[in-house]
Amino acid sequence: MKKYLALPVLFIALPCYAQPAPKEGVSGEISLNAGIISSTSNFNVEGDATINSLDNKAKSESEGLIAPLGNVAYTFGETLGQQIYFGTAREDIAVGTLAVQLGYKHQLGSGTEVDVSFLPTVISGETWQNPYQLNTARKETDVTGNAYRLQLNSISGSSFSLDLAYAASEVADDLNAGTDLARDADSHYGKAGLRQCKHTVQ
Repeated sequence: MKKYLALPVLFIALPCYAQPAPKEGVSGEISLNAGIISSTSNFNVEGDATINSLDNKAKSESEGLIAPLGNVAYTFGETLGQQIYFGTAREDIAVGTLAVQLGYKHQLGSGTEVDVSFLPTVISGETWQNPYQLNTARKETDVTGNAYRLQLNSISGSSFSLDLAYAASEVADDLNAGTDLARDADSHYGKAGLRQCKHTVQ
């Protein structure tokens, strides 16, 4: 199964830097975040294990979350144009995406910042082996997979950016494997943005 997401255009206001960080060496941040996660899905294992009709409405599940999030980075290079980083990005948290990334940024001479990263946790979770099984308790199974991301920021020195990602997920012991209901998936994601820079007077 392949999943595709439309390409929205976002306008965001963030500080602008000529390089990934203003100085060489190790940097980082940590924050305490609180929120509520809510989902409504027939694949949610927090729902009833036994259903008697495929027309059953999925139950909404909500839970509170309080967790420390942050990142650590190492910036290097003659023009401070390279950076290795690990953690969660503030801009992702702001839109509700809690994804740990291991990545590398490189500032090109044209002004484009190339950012490639690996996201090992964004796909993983649990689901039912056969969510359509009736009148018998359904069994849980694992969903595994990885995601890969490419971001192009300040393309050719402009305010335009692209955020592209690909993910592959696999449902272990999926009882629907080999049918049209199989849930192994390839997902593609894209987002375009126009960055409005905020400058401060020194």
